[in-house]
Amino acid sequence: LEVFPPLAHLLQQRAKAAPCTSLHLHASQWFAAHGEVRAAVEHALKGGQPEVAASFLERFTEEQLLQGQDLALILHWRNELPESLLTSTPRLILLNAWALLLVGCPEEAKVCVDQLARFQPRADAERLTELFAQWQAIRGIAAYGRGNGTEARAHLLEALPALPDAAWAQTLLCRSVLTQIAIGEGHLEHAQHLSYEVLKQARLCGSGVFEALLELDHALLLETRGEFARAEALLQRVLEQMDAQSLPQTPVRGRILLRLGRLALRQGCIGQAMIYLQAGLEGALAEGDPGAFHGYLGLAELATCRRDIPAAFAHLGEAERWMQRHRVSDALYRGVLLLASSRLWIYQGHHERAREALTRVLGHRRETSVPPPNFPELFLRLEHLLLCLDMARGIDVREALQKLLDQAVAQGRQAFASELWSSYAEACSACADMPAANQARQTAQNLRQRLNYQGMWFAADELPLAAEVPAADACLSSRELTVLRLIAQGLSNQEVAEKLFISLHTVKTHARRINGKLGVARRTQAVAQAKALGLL
Repeated sequence: LEVFPPLAHLLQQRAKAAPCTSLHLHASQWFAAHGEVRAAVEHALKGGQPEVAASFLERFTEEQLLQGQDLALILHWRNELPESLLTSTPRLILLNAWALLLVGCPEEAKVCVDQLARFQPRADAERLTELFAQWQAIRGIAAYGRGNGTEARAHLLEALPALPDAAWAQTLLCRSVLTQIAIGEGHLEHAQHLSYEVLKQARLCGSGVFEALLELDHALLLETRGEFARAEALLQRVLEQMDAQSLPQTPVRGRILLRLGRLALRQGCIGQAMIYLQAGLEGALAEGDPGAFHGYLGLAELATCRRDIPAAFAHLGEAERWMQRHRVSDALYRGVLLLASSRLWIYQGHHERAREALTRVLGHRRETSVPPPNFPELFLRLEHLLLCLDMARGIDVREALQKLLDQAVAQGRQAFASELWSSYAEACSACADMPAANQARQTAQNLRQRLNYQGMWFAADELPLAAEVPAADACLSSRELTVLRLIAQGLSNQEVAEKLFISLHTVKTHARRINGKLGVARRTQAVAQAKALGLL
């Protein structure tokens, strides 16, 4: 509550002589009675009663936490409360362990959840079974965060049958991780089956936030297959649904925007990629979400497309500092960061430095390892780049490239396969096998055209500088063309929204995407540019 400023000033003056401890404690009780947990905890801490604050903290539901609501605030409270209080009850241990997992601290989460052993055995067998299932779930997701797919899968599959119906949020998160593991291992058909099943479960639970989070897994699967347009359409639809449902503030919106930025980049829509990445990064920073790493990484890739290597390195440095500041596990980002840095070192001619970094990352990989979330091709790309360095030395890498290519094709990684075909063509040319080189080059071009794969990962030499200027076949979707036609008729954003029965926010989103794809700043310029290109 806020009081009349002069009265607030008077209270502050009185507090210097006599602290308002009792006032804060009364306030914490009042807020707690009215369900305002955040304010209740804050006042209990100001009143010097950490035990009371800890008891209020238990009122946060797992659903709220796993959706990402108030996650940064809970982590702030973890620093304010004594460790003994944070582990004083099984519920507080579980809440803290889940929070640590969600911010990328699997090792700390593992240590935290292992303290459940202090509360065993229990007379309540049903509660004991649930606690063990939660322990299995947290240990499984922590193992995935460390890159151990075998251990993660074993824990998660044991946890799922024992989790009660009330723990549906934990169940969805476990199934989401199983889907990501399958994508990372290249079992894309199995991943699709898992994705459909968990999405169906989320819809039955009626959780719009979890449904949006799980659609990110589905979009990742489509992106891995090279189906960029389908992934983009899916995430656009999710954003529209989120607007219509007025969902609570969580990090999911920022993550969707960052993924849309990456998809726009893959399709060569540089201006649109910049808009999405900047908006997504702003949201992630505001939420304290480790996903901000992907925003910095995307900006580094955009700088690479402009051949601005110093700026690319600067963005990678910001990405690393952000993850270190939030104590995120190295396993979740270090390999990706070194892969991106290696590409930049190669552009600068530092081949040996790149080779050392790539070899070091692959050297830490074990048979049980899986790539980190959102980068299911990490290990394959590391191997590919090492082969490219060998080829630059004059080594015949055709056989090794063919093996990697066969693996990518068998797993359905079409976009990555197109890159391997291009490298195979270079390897054949280096060995004077021109018929094979021409055939491989043609296969790569055909595949990239079919997928509309315009911007390869950190490839400064692939995406032309003229990409900022739209081509005559600018990739406007049918809905974007519809919006643009109504704008050309002189309708306002609100009138377009009413005409198409969509939200005003969705119209503005379409307008920003249209401007980005056409390389303009204002709607009048968009109409003029579209007419010049024959789109209207």
